[in-house]
Amino acid sequence: MSGRRTYADVFVPLAKDSSIRNNKLYFYDYNAKFNYKIGEKDNIYVSGYFGRDYLSLDQQFGINWGNITGTLRWNHIFNSKLFSNTSFIYSDFDYNININNPSNDLDIYSKIRDLNLKQEFQWYAGSKHAVRFGFNSTYHKIRPGM
Repeated sequence: MSGRRTYADVFVPLAKDSSIRNNKLYFYDYNAKFNYKIGEKDNIYVSGYFGRDYLSLDQQFGINWGNITGTLRWNHIFNSKLFSNTSFIYSDFDYNININNPSNDLDIYSKIRDLNLKQEFQWYAGSKHAVRFGFNSTYHKIRPGM
């Protein structure tokens, strides 16, 4: 597991200039991965990522984007020449842009969500040949900006 975050948003309110005090700025991301051996020939891998970036300038302009992803993968060894990986993958990305001024306000929001199923096989046909085969299917759900 790992993570990081900026803390500029904690110190910005301490600025002497009032136009700077109303700004916001931070980003973070976190990663985690867990491996489980469920049998002699089977392993499960679970991983995730969470991240977000945020910037706001005196409530006149703002941008905010982030992503959440997760993967569940099952690795199975059939024998010394054939193994498989079955993966379920989730991704959820979004962003928001705001512009606020007296003559024109603008708010743009967009989102992309994916659900993915992937089945891979690797067969070692001989000492000099490996064959990879399988399928990959993705469901995209898109909400365009505006």
